[in-house]
Amino acid sequence: MKKGLAVFLSIFMLLSLCLFSCEAVEKVKYVDIKLTSEQYAFGINKDNYALYNDTCTLIDEIKRDGTLKAILDKYFSDTDDEYLWVSAGVESEERNQLIVATHTPFSPFEFSKYDENRKLYSGIDIEIAYLLAQRLNLELVIKDMPFNEVLASVNNGQADIAMAGISISDERCLLVDFTDYYYEASQVVVTRGDDTRFNGCMTKQDVELILNSLNPETTVGYQAGTTSELYIRGNESLGFKGYDLLPIGYESPVLATQALINGKVSLVIMDKEAALSIIESINN
Repeated sequence: MKKGLAVFLSIFMLLSLCLFSCEAVEKVKYVDIKLTSEQYAFGINKDNYALYNDTCTLIDEIKRDGTLKAILDKYFSDTDDEYLWVSAGVESEERNQLIVATHTPFSPFEFSKYDENRKLYSGIDIEIAYLLAQRLNLELVIKDMPFNEVLASVNNGQADIAMAGISISDERCLLVDFTDYYYEASQVVVTRGDDTRFNGCMTKQDVELILNSLNPETTVGYQAGTTSELYIRGNESLGFKGYDLLPIGYESPVLATQALINGKVSLVIMDKEAALSIIESINN
């Protein structure tokens, strides 16, 4: 009887050890507390009144008829079966075109893939751009560029509209006219999976207290030119006080997260939806 019990206990301990050791380990995670409240909108050249009115009308319509919600639900879901993929197109002064300035990757708002050596684009912003081009009977052209060049390209006439998950701010309003907002976003903290510094946080104030207590040499990654950078460095018009930390900018939140995994930064600040998409991809 004792021998049988001993064998049972041994098997139980072995199974427990296996379950523990086989449990998926998170490489990265995020603190599910919103640090900001932002509104995403599209930027249009201040002299292009017709496009501004047409875009605002489209946003209003797809909000009211449920199309926008359906688009958001599609790209926030776990399946990509129904994603709309469009080619970049070729810019030409001889054709009637809608030139869209964007920046990838910023999933789920804009991202890309290659199919038989052809680059295709998809995402929330891209699908709305497609609807806008259809509405105006224009050929859609996607111009992918660094984020900090997106609004400037519209301002100087190299693109018609900026669609890149862009938060409205006073400084950015100097460059373009923003349409009505189509999405409300927020910034969150992303850390390595074994980081316990923020485990006890319940509120935004808890997170900010820890951020303010970190050593000034603590490195924090972000996507250059985005609200994440403004939040870290501070921005008076947005009400961001900033932090006494060592900011390191990257071209995309994906690269910032990779730097986090590789130990080049201690934490990352990024848009929550981008964090959810990136973390799911990395941890799976």
